[in-house]
Amino acid sequence: MLVFVGSRTTRERSARGAGLSVYEVDDTFGRWRLVQTLELMNPSFLLAQGATRRLYAVHGDFSDASSFSVGKEGRLTQLNQQPVRGRNPVHLELSADGKRLVVASYATGSMSALPIRPDGALGDAASTLQLVGTPGPHRDEQEGSHPHHSPRWPGTDLFIVPNKGLDRVHVVRLGSGGALELVSEATARSCSGPRHVAFGVSVRGGPGWAWVANELDSTVTGYQFDPAQAELLAKRTVSLLPDDFTGESRAAGIAIGRDTLYVSNRGHDSISVVRVNQPTGAMNVCQWQSTLGTTPRFLTLTPDGSFLLVANEGSDTIVRFRVREDGLLSDATVVAETGSPVCITFMSSTTTS
Repeated sequence: MLVFVGSRTTRERSARGAGLSVYEVDDTFGRWRLVQTLELMNPSFLLAQGATRRLYAVHGDFSDASSFSVGKEGRLTQLNQQPVRGRNPVHLELSADGKRLVVASYATGSMSALPIRPDGALGDAASTLQLVGTPGPHRDEQEGSHPHHSPRWPGTDLFIVPNKGLDRVHVVRLGSGGALELVSEATARSCSGPRHVAFGVSVRGGPGWAWVANELDSTVTGYQFDPAQAELLAKRTVSLLPDDFTGESRAAGIAIGRDTLYVSNRGHDSISVVRVNQPTGAMNVCQWQSTLGTTPRFLTLTPDGSFLLVANEGSDTIVRFRVREDGLLSDATVVAETGSPVCITFMSSTTTS
């Protein structure tokens, strides 16, 4: 298995990272061998496309996205770097047909769609969309529109977009011609700061759940989502922090396993393990697991769901947890040390699927 790690690099972020690193790992994700490091500016979010052996990255705090081909042993060759028509791009996602890259830009409150050429390089942004509204009450963090995540609902070209600055969650459609359109939006709790989302999708393609990690008040909200109607309906919200915790903490990354959410807490420096009832949307925090480090900005489950990887941006470590049959975490181990890690993604090292 190949693992790609993006790290912060700039002085403005007090970063210690070198850029984009490629590792080869074993089946247990316990042994990591560094294959390559590319010195890039803030490759802060990554997307791997195994079928075409391509990797895409956005350059946080700047205004560009990059594309790469993945060659022998996972070594990367940069294809091109392209402006996204927005500032501080923070997330990227492929369209359903894999022919466009949709990017959310935090600083400009916008989204853009870039065509992907046959060779994998990115074309000029063909469409942009401004996400507008009344900012939330937080004077420092909600001075304007700040979309932070834009994953695509499976089987559709609908993108669910938590907006930290507006206390809203948008539903954006990518049309067949490449145009982005705001379809609907849900209002979140005031000063909650919606940040990232994970999906609980119906196996029959009907209504499912969008679980949103709210950064500013350290909660998670379950929104019922019907892709046929393209509407979100807030149902339940629970705190991610223990009742006896009195310090400052902010929710960050979110991932979903089998009836279990995993959310990272920067400040409490933990993973909240949240049981979810898919039929009803009920949630219950059943474990707080230390991340063995500081500022856990990002987390992800491995492709088979057996392990959870956490990127501790503040302590320069990647930690592996074993996911038990009951969804709880155990066997925490530091598996890699690298400066300011903020994103992790995967690709098979032996196949193109």
